[in-house]
Amino acid sequence: MAQDLSKEDFSKMQQQAINRVKEMQRQAKAEKENEPKRIFEPTEEKEAPKPPVIKKVHTKNKRTVSAFLETDSDVALILPLILLLQRDGADEMLILALLYIMA
Repeated sequence: MAQDLSKEDFSKMQQQAINRVKEMQRQAKAEKENEPKRIFEPTEEKEAPKPPVIKKVHTKNKRTVSAFLETDSDVALILPLILLLQRDGADEMLILALLYIMA
């Protein structure tokens, strides 16, 4: 289609596009001049909220991961498998099924 246009038609279309751009710019400038001026009024400075205090929770039965893995050989095999599969982007249903087997 672009090849079918003569140089005269192309120049005419280009001039029309330039005229449309100028008209849009003129309208935008007129709208901007008619807008009320917005003056920034600072609001009262509020005190930043204090971060929550994190308390250590002491549990009676502390088990380390290594102790947990030593007691249950199935978990010792399945948990690393889940971690590897999850890292490689395995199907979520497979990972959930393995978690179900662990429980």
